[in-house]
Amino acid sequence: LTVSEKKSKFIDFILPAILIEKSKIKKAYNYVLNNFDNIYLNEQTKPLYDYCNCNTAEELLVCLTDQPNSIIIAQAAIETGWGTSRFFLEGSNLFGIHSVNNSNSIRALGSHDSLPVFVHKYNSILSSISHYLRTLATGYAYSEFRIKRASQDSVINMIPYLKNYSERRDLYVEDIQKLITYNNLSMYDSLIVKWR
Repeated sequence: LTVSEKKSKFIDFILPAILIEKSKIKKAYNYVLNNFDNIYLNEQTKPLYDYCNCNTAEELLVCLTDQPNSIIIAQAAIETGWGTSRFFLEGSNLFGIHSVNNSNSIRALGSHDSLPVFVHKYNSILSSISHYLRTLATGYAYSEFRIKRASQDSVINMIPYLKNYSERRDLYVEDIQKLITYNNLSMYDSLIVKWR
């Protein structure tokens, strides 16, 4: 495949799964928004509060705010080399998400020192995307990113708040910005799945 064909096929492969996982979160977001004045922790809402690891309706909305498709695609492209990485091919890991143990995980090559590195092994790309979205929705390192995302700011203005995602920090942010711009990934930000 040419480089452009490889990129196109990778996006075509992961985009439906991205939209499916995001539609589940959007449904929860709409539920919270439509019941905002009366939403409190009870048996029905407990899964939402547990998912977001929070205590208030305001925090639920910030947690469940839509994640731009362009950022998801760009991070997946970076972390998998457009679908060619061993972690993706062997474990459906689109986002390089690490694991704290070697149970159901893949050991990184070259990590044979005293502190080996493992990444999660998923049974599907849906599981990988779901875990990634929840990580950004609840992780302490992404609290400023969530606030920026909830403020409906531009994608380019959100990206700097993802610098904690990688040890490369600012270089990683630059890579995301360049990848989105060069590949015109913002055209995917208006795509949604509508539930009937």
